[in-house]
Amino acid sequence: MRVALAQQIEEVATTLDERRSEYDQKIARRKLGVSLAEYRTRRLEAAQRTLQWLQRHEEVIRQRCPELFGGQT
Repeated sequence: MRVALAQQIEEVATTLDERRSEYDQKIARRKLGVSLAEYRTRRLEAAQRTLQWLQRHEEVIRQRCPELFGGQT
């Protein structure tokens, strides 16, 4: 099953929002350090930026790499 890039981006954004809230609570209860929370947040943000880049360049990627989308090589 394929999941559209827009849906992937939306899911990562939702997860990022949820994690930020969760991390804030854990930091307040001293269950998670600030540096670790920031590190984990940066990793999700990087994934989000990668997906957004792919979305912006999707047409070029489809043209140059049709095999990735079920086309002929």
